[in-house]
Amino acid sequence: MNSFSKKILALILIALALAACATSENFKQARTEVEAGNEEEGLARLEQELKANPQDTELRNYYQRHKEVAVQRYLALGDNARSAGAMDRAMQSYERALRFDADNQRAKAGLELVRKDREHRTLLVDADQALKAGQTAEAQAKLKTILSENPRNREARALLRRIEERQVKETTTPQLNAALKRPITMEFRDAPLRTVFELISRQTGLNFIFDKDVQPDARTTVFVRDTTIEEVIRFVLVTNQLDRKVLNDNTILIYPNTPAKTRDYKDLVVRSFYLANADVKQTANMVRQLVKTRDLFIDEKLNLLVM
Repeated sequence: MNSFSKKILALILIALALAACATSENFKQARTEVEAGNEEEGLARLEQELKANPQDTELRNYYQRHKEVAVQRYLALGDNARSAGAMDRAMQSYERALRFDADNQRAKAGLELVRKDREHRTLLVDADQALKAGQTAEAQAKLKTILSENPRNREARALLRRIEERQVKETTTPQLNAALKRPITMEFRDAPLRTVFELISRQTGLNFIFDKDVQPDARTTVFVRDTTIEEVIRFVLVTNQLDRKVLNDNTILIYPNTPAKTRDYKDLVVRSFYLANADVKQTANMVRQLVKTRDLFIDEKLNLLVM
């Protein structure tokens, strides 16, 4: 090897040494940033260094290890933010995870869930406004759309339950007319029960229908002054072990207050339960054993129990 070749080789070795020193310094700075908590900046610097020095095994291993830790941390931050309703923070965290792992399916799913959550929030507001405007069917449709996609949405479940409870109340207890609120004065001592109801009927225009098992010779004593007719009826029923069922705005059925009669005259009520933390099949089996009923319907997709 002549002197010129030796000089060229020496220059190459010096250049490699300088490059190695530069790489080592950049690697050191990047590690400092990562370990100080500036993961995003540090990993970005490491990524650039790795592109320039793909053969550096130590650099590659360090980058891959800390990239995975960062991605998992951003995913956890995204999940926690979404659970707390902080959709902007959740989206930022999922996007940061994708910045270092573009194919991460969990981050992509998180972004899709955030998008759905925002849609559901809009639907929930619309449903609440529709309900306030008296558009119950429209409100129910919007809430069921939410629950078909996210059965765990607590606000949608609570609002739908409120609507169903209101509907049950409206359909099983028709409002009596204003006559029930009128005051009345009555004085009966050991009088036939039917006589008391005949007087109330003449005063109010209400119709009373008696179950065949109400004793025809039943008697009662009533002394009231300026008491609403509704209260008088309640007092008479309670003291004679009777109950009532409102048939329409001016007709009341009187029947013995016994389990058998209550079962006969009880209105059928359909209730829906969206289960968040239980398996619908197991819950249905447990309910069947507890209440001895077969009138159950389940929807596994919605985790819904109807009875």
